[in-house]
Amino acid sequence: MLTVFVDESGADGKSRYLVHGALFVRHAALDPMREDVRRRLAQYSFPDELKWSTTTRKRVARDIKAVSTFFEVYSTDGVESSPRFQCLVVDQHRLLTTQFHHGNADVCFYKFLYQLLVKRIGEMADMGERVHVVLDRRSTRQYDLNDLRTVLGHGLKKELGWGAPHIASVRYCDSKLEPLVQVTDFLTGAVGYHRNGHHLKPNRSAAKWLASEWLSRKVGLASLAKEQHRSTKFGIWTIRLKKGSPHRLAA
Repeated sequence: MLTVFVDESGADGKSRYLVHGALFVRHAALDPMREDVRRRLAQYSFPDELKWSTTTRKRVARDIKAVSTFFEVYSTDGVESSPRFQCLVVDQHRLLTTQFHHGNADVCFYKFLYQLLVKRIGEMADMGERVHVVLDRRSTRQYDLNDLRTVLGHGLKKELGWGAPHIASVRYCDSKLEPLVQVTDFLTGAVGYHRNGHHLKPNRSAAKWLASEWLSRKVGLASLAKEQHRSTKFGIWTIRLKKGSPHRLAA
């Protein structure tokens, strides 16, 4: 069984680059990693939710310690596994939703998410494996997850045939109750922080700069702003859009 935790960064209407992030966790690592994140957060006097947006001088040591679970290898019943992270970056300055999807930004948002999931689930999951997708609940209008589950299933079968991974469920969750969505939020936010150039600003957050530099070194990159980084552990995929025209996505 494979569980995919999903979050995004830069969907606030202010950032140039939108980042969809997905954390892939196999059954052997699922509960041990979840409990490890909870335990590390609870060691501090402010065991509130781990979020990239709230990483401050006070919290940065705690946050890095909790996110370090991403680099651990976990074992359940003798089976070892380590989580993986993949993200898709979209240049929103090249995206004209007004000319496509009848201006419905939510539909466009989820179609980019579909691109990331159908591509990377096809690579990360075993043939016929059951896959659960968990999304952080968004404050905007919610998308029909039955539709997303259906199109993901169809897309995987189209790419891989009838032995494709099986999308067993797609659901929203409250990130306050799911530590692995919180880790996804942090990893995705760090990529968005570099890609949107916040680390280069004179008034940058010292804590976010420190955390993003730490993550860059851990994944072997000079910068998380790299357009393409082909890696099963920490992959970055920038989708190429033609400037000044709407981008037609797979349904």
